[in-house]
Amino acid sequence: RYDIGLLSIFIFSIALAALLTMWISRGILSSLVSARKVANAIAVGHLSSKIDISQQDEIGDLLRSMNKMQQVINAFVAAQDTMAEKHAKGYTQEQLDPSKFLGTYRRMAEQMNALIQARVALNRRIIEIVSQYAKGDFSVDMEELPGDTHVITDAMRDIKQALLLISREIEMLAKAGANGDFSKRAHAEKFEFMFHDMLSDLNQLLTTCDTGFNDILRVSNALAQ
Repeated sequence: RYDIGLLSIFIFSIALAALLTMWISRGILSSLVSARKVANAIAVGHLSSKIDISQQDEIGDLLRSMNKMQQVINAFVAAQDTMAEKHAKGYTQEQLDPSKFLGTYRRMAEQMNALIQARVALNRRIIEIVSQYAKGDFSVDMEELPGDTHVITDAMRDIKQALLLISREIEMLAKAGANGDFSKRAHAEKFEFMFHDMLSDLNQLLTTCDTGFNDILRVSNALAQ
């Protein structure tokens, strides 16, 4: 009887330990599955997961850390959205506040600010140069920009070249007229759109004036005879 009692206690203890182990394992496994789902959601950009932070164990610590990470990323995205809305409304001075973030997030905010301000500075430079061209000052050239932005340098150079060519055509006509030669014509075919129309109209005006001048000259000669 004594041996049977000990054996029964031993078997009961083993069964209880097995049940406890299974229960604990299921709890841990369930928590790990939940943590994995949250991690996967964050990894693909879903930042609205509801995270249970009530557990008071290591898994709970992990979930609280993941919840904090999700909150930080959401705050960063919200700050980006606010800045984008401001820029869309024309407030180009709006920047992220790096002091609100730590570590890599702070560095990301600083780099994003630097990128945006570089673009703003470039836009201002383009406006400055175009404004000078609009005033007739062609002494300024666009700097040689690196990489893909070199197309801006090319475009600004083309603008300057076109305006200078128009100016030279008109200057040629003016000098010829001052010397009494109204037979010169601008090379309108070298230009397109409004530039072409402008020089064509000028050529037409000169043709009309030249015809009128010749008529006057013919009448004057007739009267002189």
